[in-house]
Amino acid sequence: MFPMLKAPRTSAFKVGEGSMNDNGALQRLEQPRLYEIERRRAEELAAINLVVTVANETPQLQRMLDRILRAVVAVLDMEAGGIYLLDERTDTLVLKSWLGVDESFAEGVDHLKIGEGFCGQAFASGESIASEDVCQDPRLSREVVRDAGLCAAAFVPLRAKERKLGVLWVASRQKRPIPSEDVKLLETLAGQMALAIENALLLEEARKRARELALLNEVSLAITSVLDIDQVLTLIMSKASELLGAEAGSVLLRDGESGELVFSTCVGERSELLRGRRFPLDRGVAGWAVRRGEPALVADVSQDERFYEEFDAATGFHTRSLICAPLKVREKVIGVLEMVSKTEGNFSADDLRLLRALALPAAIAIE
Repeated sequence: MFPMLKAPRTSAFKVGEGSMNDNGALQRLEQPRLYEIERRRAEELAAINLVVTVANETPQLQRMLDRILRAVVAVLDMEAGGIYLLDERTDTLVLKSWLGVDESFAEGVDHLKIGEGFCGQAFASGESIASEDVCQDPRLSREVVRDAGLCAAAFVPLRAKERKLGVLWVASRQKRPIPSEDVKLLETLAGQMALAIENALLLEEARKRARELALLNEVSLAITSVLDIDQVLTLIMSKASELLGAEAGSVLLRDGESGELVFSTCVGERSELLRGRRFPLDRGVAGWAVRRGEPALVADVSQDERFYEEFDAATGFHTRSLICAPLKVREKVIGVLEMVSKTEGNFSADDLRLLRALALPAAIAIE
C-alpha cells in the first residue's frame, strides 16, 4: 500500500498575516492621498469662512473687496489678482481692487468691454476660464499683461442669483495648468463674494438715498428760513457738489433784457473767475438746456459739439463731463443748474435725477 500523503499544513495565521500586511500596505499608500484631501477640504472651508467673516465685518465695499482679494490670492497660492465690477452706466467692467501688480497695470487693464479678453468673456458667458499661459492665449486683449509677466490664470464670474456683478481673477507668474479643484474653489468663493458685494451695493445705495433726502430737507428749510438768495443758492450748489462728487458747479440765470446767461452762483475750483461772466443763449450745453427746457448729461464734453470751450480757456479749468437741469417757474425757464467734472467716473442718470430735484426748490427761491 502506498503511504498516505498528507496535505501540506496551511497556517491560518500566516494567511491572515499576509492579508493584514497587504491591507496595511494599502492603508499606508492611501494615507498621503487621504491626508491631502482632508487638508484641501480644511483649506477650502477656512477660505469660505474667511470670505463670509470679512463680508460681515466690512460693510464698506472697497475695504471688503481689498480684504477678500488678499485672502483668495493667498489661499490659492497665487501672486496676483483682481476684482472687476460692472459699471451699469457705461456697460464696462471697472477694476475695483487689485493685488500683486502696479498702478500702471491697473490702468492698462481697466474699463473692459463686455466680451473683451478673458474677464469680458467670462462675464458675458457666465462661465469660468482657466489658462496655463495667458500671454500665449489668443484671448489676451491688453498687452500690459505681458509686461507684468503673468502666465497661469483663472477668471470666474461674480453673480448673485441672476444679477451679473463682475469678475474675480487670480494669476501666477509661472506657466502651469490650473487644477480643476482650484477653479471649483474659486467658483465657491466667488458665489459668497457676489452675495456680499450685492449687499454692500444695496447698502451704499440706501445710504446715498438717505443723504439725498437729507439734502432736499436742508434746502427746503433754508428756503423758508434764509432771506439771502445768494446764501440759499450757494448752499444748494455746495451740498450738491459734495454729494455728487463734482469738482465745480454753477447757477446760471437768464438776463431778462439781453437774453444772455450769467454765472450767478459758483462753487468749486476757480469759481471766482466765473462769477458774473455771461454768454449768448445759443452757446454751450447750458444754453441748449435753457432753450429746450430739457436736462442734459454729457459724459465726455470733447465729443459733444454743444460744449462751449471759452470759459475753460479763460479760467484754466478742464471740464471733462457735465450735467445740467433747467430752472423752471410756471413753465418759464429762468436759468439752469450745472455740475461739471465728476471726480470719480462719470455722471449718471441718478446724478441728473438729483440735480433736477434740486432745480425745483432753487427756482422757487429765485422767484
